[in-house]
Amino acid sequence: MANTPQRAVFGCENVETGDLYSQHADGIMGLGCGDLSIMDQLVEKNVISDSFSLCYGGMDVGGGAMVLGGISPPSDMVFAYSDHVRSPYYNIDLKEIHVAGKQLPLNTNIFDGKHGTVLDSGTTYAYLPEAAFLAFKDAILKELQSLKQISGPDPNYNDICFSGAGIVASQLSKSFPVVDMVFGNGEKYSLSPENYMFRVPAIL
Repeated sequence: MANTPQRAVFGCENVETGDLYSQHADGIMGLGCGDLSIMDQLVEKNVISDSFSLCYGGMDVGGGAMVLGGISPPSDMVFAYSDHVRSPYYNIDLKEIHVAGKQLPLNTNIFDGKHGTVLDSGTTYAYLPEAAFLAFKDAILKELQSLKQISGPDPNYNDICFSGAGIVASQLSKSFPVVDMVFGNGEKYSLSPENYMFRVPAIL
């Protein structure tokens, strides 16, 4: 059945504006929890099991993979469960952030907003509560005293930018610290520099 074409409901747009237009996207694929998402439609038809996976290729690699249906997860995969009763979004129970092995001094419930910590595959950046961002910024600055801090590409934003770390993503860990995300179930997910920094070639 998996190789048999299936009928599905999808929407068409008449006008594109903003990022959808300027980025030349071909469209948006809905993977939310609503009945009209492509996932729910295929699950309802018993074409796939009720799960999907996204994997992004990274800075220098690009691409990635998407799997609709079940997979056999590797033994070292980190799991953080999503509570759909709490929120219609894909949320995870983030509790702590560590920079270079040191826990940020944050209120224990800082990430416990209405929707929790939301995973959004369509968002380019990671957004933190202000107090968490300021603590993260301070911790990063302490670890990067050997690099030159420079102005960001957009004067309207007080970005934290550095030069002198090179342009090869795999080499960034020599200059930038590891950032760990600790979840409510005790699992820890480590982010390498290319996972939490944004490279701007124009100001390197």
